[in-house]
Amino acid sequence: MYDIHMNVVPGIGDGPGIMEEAVAMLAQAQRQGIRAVMATPNNWCWERDRDGGMESFEQLKAEVQKRGLAIGLTLGCETQFILGSMTRTIQKCRMNAYPRLNGKRFTLVEFMPCTTESDFSYVLESLHLSCQNPILGDAEQCLTMADFTRTDYGPRELAMELRKECRVRFQINIRSLAGEKYPFDRYGEFARWLIDNRMADFVGTGANCLAANEPIDTLYFDRIHRRDLGSDDNRVVERGIKYIRDHCDAEYAEALLERECPGAAGHVTKGQSDA
Repeated sequence: MYDIHMNVVPGIGDGPGIMEEAVAMLAQAQRQGIRAVMATPNNWCWERDRDGGMESFEQLKAEVQKRGLAIGLTLGCETQFILGSMTRTIQKCRMNAYPRLNGKRFTLVEFMPCTTESDFSYVLESLHLSCQNPILGDAEQCLTMADFTRTDYGPRELAMELRKECRVRFQINIRSLAGEKYPFDRYGEFARWLIDNRMADFVGTGANCLAANEPIDTLYFDRIHRRDLGSDDNRVVERGIKYIRDHCDAEYAEALLERECPGAAGHVTKGQSDA
């Protein structure tokens, strides 16, 4: 599996607090079948300390090589759009203030709960017109948590509209396919719907820590909204991968799990340009 959404750069944003935890995360990812990772610190990290973020990423790459981990590591950014600052963030994207995914013309975006369908369309269409090629991160979560103003319009309708009008790609969180029941399995239900309709393009973990139940005082931030990779006993990533292989035809499963960014299942194949 190629994970295009992991906050693994140590010491910045909501990622792991120290290098040892970051390396342990990548080792755990490798054990569960992840062969490459896109490191995606949040956009506000780059605004606060871009040089520090780049230095920390390079140090992590060197440590991975030093320890002989057989896992690829490239750099990107999780660009969060929050009510009240959306236009500013769009302008920052146009100015290339944040790293693109692997240096290509793809931008991983996330929205906060209760974002309206009109704000989704405004942001994603603006990015598309700016040649940003948006990928909606943790799509099953962002879309099911949206604030819908019409009774006959919900997550499925919004997903189809964004795909058609804004040419959005969707990244689903592998945890949602692993039998995780929070909240009320609506994430899993919608992730499965995206797969059934061949609208899921990428997978990721969204992980930002090694173990979400570690003592708070040993970490950089608290763990209220922390997401880990699962333990060797739990193996949540492995179970999500198995779901895809069991429920998708071989071609689609290969495209969804193995295609590296900027390729997308059903859109760009290996070796094609991202232009």
